Amino acid sequence: MPIAPNVLTTDMAQAIWSINGTSMTGDGHAGMAPLLTLGRGKTHLITMRNRTAWWHPMHLHGFSFRVLTRNGAAVPHRRWADTVLMAPEDTIEIAFVADAPGDWMLHCHVTDHQMTGLMTVLRVADAEDRR
Repeated sequence: MPIAPNVLTTDMAQAIWSINGTSMTGDGHAGMAPLLTLGRGKTHLITMRNRTAWWHPMHLHGFSFRVLTRNGAAVPHRRWADTVLMAPEDTIEIAFVADAPGDWMLHCHVTDHQMTGLMTVLRVADAEDRR
């Protein structure tokens, strides 16, 4: 099931990072509304676009994923990972099975980037809990 692309952006005049135009600031994800709600037990494909001039090691809590493509080209070695290093202007596609219910953080592992907005929450729920 394709998921809408996630776009990593920045406003350096204010030193604020965002995912899909939303900046999630603070330490941790308590109280954050989820960017996406994913069906439990389903395979999901997420596209991430780095529209910045900086490198971002993007980390997904709770799951292992495979990077399928980078900038439109298939990745030759699809190893399981929980973090992918995105170069400036990179576009990647990852795939994973959302088999653990709950709220899970997706964030940049550069602490300054995370603390100034480059993080979000993905929710995994059963069909009846997604309404």
